[in-house]
Amino acid sequence: MDRYRLDYAIGAGGMGIVWRARDLHLQRMVAIKEVRLPAALTEPERVALADRATRAAADAARLEHPAIVTVHEVVIDDGRPWIVMDLVDARSLDERVRAEGPLSPAEAAEIGLAVLDALRAAHEAGIVHGDVKPANVLVCPEGPALLTDFAVAATLGDGVPLGDPAYVAPERRRSGEGGPAADLFSLGATLAFATTGRDPSGTESDTALGAAVTALLARDPLARPSVAAARAALSVAAGRDPDPVPQEPPSPTPALDARQQWASPTDTTTTATNHAEPESGPGTTKRKRSPELKVAALVGIGVLAFLIGIGTLGRGGDATPQAAQVATNPSPSPTPTASPDQPSPTATATNPVSPNASPSTRRVPATTTRPAKPRTTTVPPRAAILSAGIETDPATYTGPCTLTGLEVEVTVTIRTNQPGTRVTYVATGHDTRTVTVTDGTYTTTYRVRIDNTRRNTYTFTLNVTSPSTASATATVTNDCTRS
Repeated sequence: MDRYRLDYAIGAGGMGIVWRARDLHLQRMVAIKEVRLPAALTEPERVALADRATRAAADAARLEHPAIVTVHEVVIDDGRPWIVMDLVDARSLDERVRAEGPLSPAEAAEIGLAVLDALRAAHEAGIVHGDVKPANVLVCPEGPALLTDFAVAATLGDGVPLGDPAYVAPERRRSGEGGPAADLFSLGATLAFATTGRDPSGTESDTALGAAVTALLARDPLARPSVAAARAALSVAAGRDPDPVPQEPPSPTPALDARQQWASPTDTTTTATNHAEPESGPGTTKRKRSPELKVAALVGIGVLAFLIGIGTLGRGGDATPQAAQVATNPSPSPTPTASPDQPSPTATATNPVSPNASPSTRRVPATTTRPAKPRTTTVPPRAAILSAGIETDPATYTGPCTLTGLEVEVTVTIRTNQPGTRVTYVATGHDTRTVTVTDGTYTTTYRVRIDNTRRNTYTFTLNVTSPSTASATATVTNDCTRS
């Protein structure tokens, strides 16, 4: 822990204490969670637990999402894991509700959507949170919410408390294990608390979010909705147009055999048009051949001979013996004899049969399907800063010099290339902050008092460090006059 200096505790829970700290190497503020290990653990168990926490934090550090608090690393100090994360200027949902009362259904649904999107990103990466609860949901002034404390409760394993029982899925309480569906149960319990101000008690059909929360709180994991269905329900509660819930693709139609494909669509026992019905009576083994087919075969042979003759004249009469033999005595492929249980081919939309083609030139339809073209997807642009600006009011002061100082209003404006970008910046008069830019533009205004006893020029700076770098400056000229 030589790299970090702990300032003071900013939160505590069953899993440990969260400290506000300074990264002495990068000179920035961070949040560090000191994971508390049960006193009854043996030394080998402590080592194994610390190793598991390190692997879990490495997995959590792979998650890059606007609604997830970034994990930087795990430091093992005195056998205890310390998880280093972004420092976020926000209150937890638990603190917000207990201080100000329950949220409106629309506001709670917006928070639920942000947490749900964070969980979807984690689940797609194979990571289960395992401890979704109001204390781990941060409500930001600039955005709906952030989900924190990834990879702590779900992966620390035996001997470590599962968290607040009111927010733990029944299957995790029974066996200590749970998948993505367990996170959805915890989300439902969290939303129930957000809209009622009390811990959930199994079912919450009387809560403001109604059916959506009740479905998430189903005791059977298989009865809980999918992420897509839950998002559609929460979108309705938030007053948004819901995203369409993807449907399961229809099962493929079994391939037809050759007889079914060749048969007439109206009657599989009837031959195609221009084919006679089989003669009735015992001993009948043939169908009557259509005279039109015979004529078509003769016409085809004549055309073939004519084309070969034209080719021979074009070469100056030097036809090869094989060509001459074909021209004078062509031998078409034998016409297969139709039988009552093998109907003649029928022209279809997928396998047309030319009325002038000989039977030997008909193509048997393939029973395999052509592979579908790969679907092209549009990759969203990488999050980046478009512009950063800092302004002061006043820019020039011309009043009397005073001992009380001059109060300056500072405005910071940061524009990104896409909504939901998480931005880390530091400005004069502020510590390093990480905020979520929900609509692509972030603006904040604060006040700073500067010396006003003598004439001087003060420079205010803004430095953005993530997701890309940008900087800006503003100047205040104190042109005060001594009385």
